[in-house]
Amino acid sequence: LKAAQHGLVRVAVVSSCFAYLATELPITLNELHDPERYKQKGYYKYAKLMNLLFARELNRRLAGKGVANAVHPGGVASNIWRKYEESLRHKRNSWFAENVFIPALNWVESNLMWTAEDGALTQLALATKVTTGGDMYHQVFRKVPVSGLAADAELGKKLWDFSEQVLR
Repeated sequence: LKAAQHGLVRVAVVSSCFAYLATELPITLNELHDPERYKQKGYYKYAKLMNLLFARELNRRLAGKGVANAVHPGGVASNIWRKYEESLRHKRNSWFAENVFIPALNWVESNLMWTAEDGALTQLALATKVTTGGDMYHQVFRKVPVSGLAADAELGKKLWDFSEQVLR
């Protein structure tokens, strides 16, 4: 916010379309600060919802001195899939993981996912060209409507205030 005093600031926050799967908050903001929560299945969507809420609240606070948007980069072939493979190898049914799931994942990664370079294009465009904010973009620079909890401006303000308290 301080940098916005010196000219237009552009911020691109990486979120995910999974943010829209968060239809209710099963936890309080205080519980969000607990790293153990993120080991539980299904909390990825809440982390990405918070990223989207953060971008929208930052955009509101920039008040014309800058813009902030969120982006879902799409399916990107990145190291995150290697970590997923490692965790699958340590599960009970390693034969299924080794002979079916991991080869299928590798095929999808090689044939259907964006390269890391292509996956970064929308973020780069948001950080260098966009002059309006508070929106969500998907891969190939496509604006999508913000809805559900992601459109809750009051929740965004509460998250911002909570984040400031945690960082003090």
